[in-house]
Amino acid sequence: MGRSWSIVWTGAALAVLTGCATVEQRGPAAVSTPPSVLPVYYTGLSGECPVLKSTEAKRFTGARVGNRTRTPKPTSRFERIDCDWYPSSGVAPWVVVAITIFLEPSTAQQMAESAFTQARDYDTGRAKADSSHAIQATESTTPNGPAYVVVDASGDGLTADMDQLWQGTRIGNTLVTVTLFEKLDAGAHGSARADKLMTELSATSQSITAEIAGQLVPRA
Repeated sequence: MGRSWSIVWTGAALAVLTGCATVEQRGPAAVSTPPSVLPVYYTGLSGECPVLKSTEAKRFTGARVGNRTRTPKPTSRFERIDCDWYPSSGVAPWVVVAITIFLEPSTAQQMAESAFTQARDYDTGRAKADSSHAIQATESTTPNGPAYVVVDASGDGLTADMDQLWQGTRIGNTLVTVTLFEKLDAGAHGSARADKLMTELSATSQSITAEIAGQLVPRA
C-alpha cells in the first residue's frame, strides 16, 4: 500500500513519524556532531504551527499560514503537532508537517530515538521490497540530527494523482516529518519520477526542517 498524506496523521508508536528507506547516497548532506555536545531538550513549538518563510517553502505553502489539524491534548509523555498548508484548489504542490515532542525528561531522548529508528526501519523494508524503484530513500546525519528522506512515486494509495517526498528527522527529543506533495507526471515512469523528486526536493525538505528546528522551544 502506498503512503498517503492521511498516514502522516496516524504515525506508529506514540504518533511516530512514518517514512521509507533504501540505501542511496543522496539527500541531506552528512555532517559530524561533536560527541561532547549534549542533546537539547525541547518543550514545545513557538507557535500553533511552524512559520515557513524560506524561498523553498513558499512553493509548497503558497505563502499561506499553516492550519493545525487533529490536535490531541498534550500528555505528560508527548505532544503531537500536525499542520498542513493545503490549497483551496486541492491541487499540488503543498506540504504537511508532523511534530512529536517527547516530554518525560528521564526518557525523552531514548523515546525519540526509539520511535525514529522504528519508523525508519519499517519503511526501509518497504522500499527494499519495491523492485520498481518508484519508492526510494536515503539516510544521513543532517545539521539538525539523523534523518531519512523518502520518495514515493508508485501511484498507489489515496494520493494516486500525486507523488510524495518526505523527510523524517530526530532533533533531540523531537521527531519532525516534512511531507511534500507534487502533481504526478503521468508521462514519466515511477522510477524516473522518484529520481527527479529525490534530486530536486531533498534540499527543500531539509530547508523546511531547519526552519522548524529554529522554532522549537528549548528548556530554559
